[in-house]
Amino acid sequence: MSRWLAQQTDDGAHVLPIDDQVDHVESDDCVCGPAVEYVTGEQGSGWLITHHSLDGREHHEEIS
Repeated sequence: MSRWLAQQTDDGAHVLPIDDQVDHVESDDCVCGPAVEYVTGEQGSGWLITHHSLDGREHHEEIS
């Protein structure tokens, strides 16, 4: 089961941890200090905002 949520926005997407120690907001001003990058692909271009978990799950989860 994924512990992350990919949420599409008008100008890109947010990747947010689910059930983290804090509530994340869909903003680049989120308390977690998300990584912000502009990406281009076959389906278009937009901003990818990847939030950091405060419980550190991205350091020990495997990508499947």
